[in-house]
Formats: sequence, structure tokens, C-alpha cells
Amino acid sequence: MKSNDKLNEKLFLEYVGEKYEKIKNKKFSIPSLFFSWLYIAYRKFYSLLIVYVILDRIYSTLLSTVLKQKPILVICLFIPNIILAFVFNKLYLNNVKKKVNEIGNANPDASESELKNICSKKGGVSIISLILAAVVVVFINIVINAVLGSL
Repeated sequence: MKSNDKLNEKLFLEYVGEKYEKIKNKKFSIPSLFFSWLYIAYRKFYSLLIVYVILDRIYSTLLSTVLKQKPILVICLFIPNIILAFVFNKLYLNNVKKKVNEIGNANPDASESELKNICSKKGGVSIISLILAAVVVVFINIVINAVLGSL
């Protein structure tokens, strides 16, 4: 392994946090299965968060208009979570690599410890992001339901 690869691995670890090895080695994400967009927000993966919330909202709205039987609807509404659980770790690690490369390119003269510090601050997890995402998603749902209710 090249020294640059070793440095990148250290920076990925700093960016992700203590769960890096688990996320790196697992193909299925149990937190994303049960918490979907909340877990995405918690991991500060904002681009996926926006895409997932929009697609999930469209999917659930279309599905609820087509399916009137509650048990089938509940099962079908869980399908995006199952898909997310299978792809989340890979998508997240690709995003981490991109973010770490951006940090390295933006700070070409930074030492290893400075890069680790930047990665640690930019990455990791955030309860605040989770709370803000929850507030925004609830607000969006209220607006969408108000608009759909008036149609």
C-alpha cells in the first residue's frame, strides 16, 4: 500500500468516525433500513438526503393514491428503506472519498494532523443535522399535505 493510500485511509477514518471499519466492511446498513433519511442526515450526507426525501415523498404519495389497503401499503412504503440499506454504505464511502479529496485539494500544504482535524470537523455525525432535517421534512410534509388536501 502506498503512503498516500495509508494517509487516505487515515483521513477516511477521521471523516467517518469510529464506525468506519463497520461501514467499510458491511454490505447492509441496519441503521439506514430502520431510520432512512434520519440516518442519512445524522451522517451529514446532504446530497443523498435531498434526493432520498424527494424520491421517497413522490413514491409514497403515488403509492398511497393507488393502494387503498393499509397492510400492502405499509409493506410497499418500506421498500425504499430496504433498497437504501443495501446501497447506503457504498454510496456513503464514495461520498467520503470525494469529500476527503476535496479537503486535500483545498489544503495542499496542510500537514497530516491538520488534514485529520479538518476531516474530523467536516465529517462524523451530527445530532443537529438530524434535528434540522426532521424539522424541514415535517414542514415539507405539512405543505405537501395542505396542497394535496386542497386539490
